[in-house]
Amino acid sequence: MISVITCFTLPAETTPEQARQIFVSSAPRFLHMPGLRHKCFLLTEDGRTGMGFYLWDDRQHAQAFFTEDWKQSMHGKYGSLPTVTFLECVVEVDNLTGGIRLS
Repeated sequence: MISVITCFTLPAETTPEQARQIFVSSAPRFLHMPGLRHKCFLLTEDGRTGMGFYLWDDRQHAQAFFTEDWKQSMHGKYGSLPTVTFLECVVEVDNLTGGIRLS
């Protein structure tokens, strides 16, 4: 499994409530996405920075999503280029199912 954390600065005029509304409206696009296990939309306490946490089946699915076109679309939407960090997920604890999965 591969975890990905993205980070981007929100426009100065964007309120935390507006950011939440944008995230909620974007969420359905991630339902049933091939290879994606989990997606969390995150917002820093001061509301200035948005982040995404993704858990993918494998690096191939993750890399297929985080393309240069995706980065440019994020720049167009939020006015800043996101950073993208790939991390190996070694162990996943799932309290919803009561399971532990090794990667």
